Amino acid sequence: MAMNILVVDDKQEMASFLTLYLKNKGYSSRGVCSVQEAWELLSKEKFDVVITDVCLKESSGLILLKSIKSRGDTTAVVMMSGYAQPQQVVECLNLGAYDFLFKPFHLEVLAEVLQNIKNRNQRFAEMGVDI
Repeated sequence: MAMNILVVDDKQEMASFLTLYLKNKGYSSRGVCSVQEAWELLSKEKFDVVITDVCLKESSGLILLKSIKSRGDTTAVVMMSGYAQPQQVVECLNLGAYDFLFKPFHLEVLAEVLQNIKNRNQRFAEMGVDI
């Protein structure tokens, strides 16, 4: 079964581009432009991965990350930003982000991160851990 991935970026072009790329790679993916839209989808369906920009117009990807992790959700969250400072990257990772991508990034890097998440999920499934 293909991983279900949610992309959150306030730039519609980026959300659409990544969503199309992910679909072409065999993933199930949806793209939204706000934390509010993300929460609407997260409340209705299970996502294996959320890829979110740190800086969003109406909110922050950090708020989304904190909310996902505070409810005990096992969704892997991959943060991305074109303006991140080292302390922001450390904060995201300390809050439970799976990885941090610096924009612009090569799509091969994203593919590798997603493959690592898929491998991790398979290992957990083999051990009987529900994620």
